[in-house]
Amino acid sequence: MQKYSTCFITFLSIFLTVSMGYCQPKTDDFLTKLFVQNSHPIFQEVIKHPDTYRLQIIYTQINRDKNNQPSFKNYYFNVDSTFYFNPASTVKLSLALLALEKLNQMKQPQVNKFTSMQFDTAFSGQTNEWKDDTSPNGFPSIAHFIKKAFLVSDNDAYSRMYEFVGQETANRVLPAKGYPDTRITHRFVRMTPDENRHTNPVRFIKEDGSLIYKQPATYNQMPFDFSRIAKIGKGYMTGKDSLIHERSAVAAH
Repeated sequence: MQKYSTCFITFLSIFLTVSMGYCQPKTDDFLTKLFVQNSHPIFQEVIKHPDTYRLQIIYTQINRDKNNQPSFKNYYFNVDSTFYFNPASTVKLSLALLALEKLNQMKQPQVNKFTSMQFDTAFSGQTNEWKDDTSPNGFPSIAHFIKKAFLVSDNDAYSRMYEFVGQETANRVLPAKGYPDTRITHRFVRMTPDENRHTNPVRFIKEDGSLIYKQPATYNQMPFDFSRIAKIGKGYMTGKDSLIHERSAVAAH
């Protein structure tokens, strides 16, 4: 197998997958030949039936020149822009970047990624968060949310960054950055679509509790285009104990 000076494999989310614009699934010979070398039966089962397992892979090779400047080369396996792809925890990367960008754009001199913050409630389904026993000073912060999101894939950290950024901001900024077919629609907790449109009031505070900056609750009025809804499975649960025997529209959740 060919060796590379520096490379890593990344299973990218919808943010790259849907923006490629391919009419047919794109697969490079390099990945096809590479995967043949793994003889594990479970691995081969998934690779041989990518549509059944909704598998899409982008392998990004990173090379650096003598000046340590990186260049990137992508290889694709079953990548199809018309095939809905659930990003799962990979969505945490986009929210982390959006949260950092929003902090910079706020231009509040006393507010940065390490500033203590608290989340209040203003709509049904929301929960407050005033303390964080896992952080060095006992308070939540964007820096600590990012740390938890990437070190232990913490879902609450993602949801809090979602609430800070806001659903509308996320879905306006991503298309402007070149990802027109992406959308971020919910926290990683069970909430209705309308509850996910509402995001919490947020306060940035000094460690003595005094207020630095207050961000009001927000509501996203943007419509979502679900024309490419993907339906999978054999049924889904509604309420606590009602089973609906039909495919679930995963793209709308």
